[in-house]
Amino acid sequence: MDLKRFDDYKKAVMLAYEKKKNEGKLPPYLQRHTPAKLKQECVDVFPTRYSDQDAETFRLFFGLGKDAAAYFKSLRDADPDVFKPLNNYLKKSTGGTAERNIHLLAWLIDFEHRPFIPVDAYELANPERDLPTPEKELSPGIPEKSPDIPTPTDTEKPEDQTPVPPNIDRDGNGKFGVPKKFDKAIIAFLATVFVVVSSYITYQILQHNQCMYWDGARYQPIACEQHVDGAVVIARDTFRSAHFKKITNLSVIKRSDIGKVHYAKENNIVTFYTTGGENPEDHRKRLLPMSAHIYEKYVLKNNNYGVGITQTVQH
Repeated sequence: MDLKRFDDYKKAVMLAYEKKKNEGKLPPYLQRHTPAKLKQECVDVFPTRYSDQDAETFRLFFGLGKDAAAYFKSLRDADPDVFKPLNNYLKKSTGGTAERNIHLLAWLIDFEHRPFIPVDAYELANPERDLPTPEKELSPGIPEKSPDIPTPTDTEKPEDQTPVPPNIDRDGNGKFGVPKKFDKAIIAFLATVFVVVSSYITYQILQHNQCMYWDGARYQPIACEQHVDGAVVIARDTFRSAHFKKITNLSVIKRSDIGKVHYAKENNIVTFYTTGGENPEDHRKRLLPMSAHIYEKYVLKNNNYGVGITQTVQH
């Protein structure tokens, strides 16, 4: 897809959004969006969708961050009004919107061709231009050869004018103590060995601990070929591995965590987690953001009674 101009990129993103909307493939928070719902959708999908290619999108909203965790914190703490311009644009209340809102929408709908990479005006005007060769880059008025200065031929050029690297012997020995004609072959061999060894080490590093499993409280790294009784081994998500945990003490949950802490409820048992996303105990379900009602009923009430040593609360 040729998306050299931002206008083309914007049209492609909006077409993809409208197509998903008409086909009913948008998540509920995008289908019936408000500024608060747009923010919540960002928070919910961030742990599983964010990648390095999306860093520029979040930098446009929250400034330069150190890493994904910093952007996620900024996102959780953001005022929903930050998402009001995008909400108005999607409702067609405004004729246009800032570029950063298009970038965010592309991320929200998981647009395949993001991010937009701008090109300069010269490249747009000359897509198949020929770059000048060094021989043609002569200053005006200067001939290629001066008739007043003789140019020596190869046979006339004294051998001593050829610079000799300090670690090569003029008598024929190269830098490796063998005839210098073998230097290139030795360098090529050493380069090949280096590439092979580096590739093997990289492969071993990438293969080790590239999966993870839920141990009941947090995700633990594990080699993909290993098995853990009673646990499902899945591809490792570095963000969830570092930040997604079960909250083991209800007293640490504060009212300011409403909308940030997530929970799951099964058979009248409520379990709280630090972030949202997929339920680690049941991968078919997603966690829900803690509302004021859930906080008062399952956290505040039990904390007032002195309960707080466990995260699971019996209704």
